[in-house]
Amino acid sequence: MLLAAVSWAIYTVLLNRTTGVLTPLSTLTVITILGLPPLSVVGGYELLTHPLGPITPVTVVGLLYVGVVASVAAFLAWSVGIAGVGAARGSIFLNLIPIFTAIMAWITLGERLGLVQLIGGLLVIGGVTLASSADRKGADGGGAVSTQSR
Repeated sequence: MLLAAVSWAIYTVLLNRTTGVLTPLSTLTVITILGLPPLSVVGGYELLTHPLGPITPVTVVGLLYVGVVASVAAFLAWSVGIAGVGAARGSIFLNLIPIFTAIMAWITLGERLGLVQLIGGLLVIGGVTLASSADRKGADGGGAVSTQSR
């Protein structure tokens, strides 16, 4: 997980640097081409060591969702968002992923949300709100300026 977080941070910073040079779709295409060889090796090993399960309509729908929505659409949306707000500000909102994951699991899978998840979610939302408002104040020059003189 630590390697994944570091990889995503590097990706986000590099994505911010390609803004204006490449379109989001071009960036996604380059990343896909670069990522395909190592993923093919890992996927090939997985297929050799674990048999493929039955392919049902639910499996096909799941693969289409992962292939189109969770991969292409999400990466394009992230690229457009980073181009709009920048890497530093955009990375704050990564913390909301577990909250949306829990909500989607509750809606689609009938998972139970306990008190711990609710408290954790509220803490994350509070932290994101605090960080994004502090970021906005820093961009505005430190917030409100007092007009009183001493």
